[in-house]
Amino acid sequence: MVENTQKDPVAIVVKKDSIKPQLPIQKPAAVKPDTSKPATSKPDSTKPDSAKQDNGPLLIHTVASNETMYSIATRYKLTMDQLKAKNNLTDNSLTVGQKLWIRGQYPVTPPEPEHPLDTLNSIKDPSLKYAASRYGLNQIDEKGTAVWISDTDLDPTKMLVLHRTAPIGTVMKITNPMSNRSTFAKVVGKFSENESTKDVIIVMTKAVADALGALDKRFYCNLTYGGQENEQ
Repeated sequence: MVENTQKDPVAIVVKKDSIKPQLPIQKPAAVKPDTSKPATSKPDSTKPDSAKQDNGPLLIHTVASNETMYSIATRYKLTMDQLKAKNNLTDNSLTVGQKLWIRGQYPVTPPEPEHPLDTLNSIKDPSLKYAASRYGLNQIDEKGTAVWISDTDLDPTKMLVLHRTAPIGTVMKITNPMSNRSTFAKVVGKFSENESTKDVIIVMTKAVADALGALDKRFYCNLTYGGQENEQ
């Protein structure tokens, strides 16, 4: 009897759970840039704030003995460079009694010159900036009649006058109130009283009279000039 060597086919049973479905490959999500503002660092409170130092009332420090640029800057919470910059200093040297600007609005006032310089305006109108007594002068004002004459000793084209008491060389301011015009003339001598100079206080050249706008040979005028205090 021949054996049947052919085996029965084996049924392969596949479990549904053993086959996993293939998932689609996911691309990595794009990383969005961080648009948030970086954290601001707080200012170092230990560093001096020059802007705050310029506020507030004016403070001027007077340098005392044994004080240095470093000690003063440290005292007012400034750096040495800030202190030097405020006071236009180029080095660290200080002198006793020196004034240093620390804070506040420094008043900007131009220094007043001890001796004011002559300018074109002051020559035209040499009114004293200070009282006449400060210069050892007395201001003298006179009012009266003036007369202009033609004299061979007086150049009619120059601003010259004769006066009874004013010293030779005195420069007088002469004003004609009728024309409201003023001029300056130099005293070159004294005059004696005669028929033409009777009751007058000053004798002048025609150039002075023309500058004053005088219409007549005799006219009313005001005089202003200075005299020395010790003059008798």
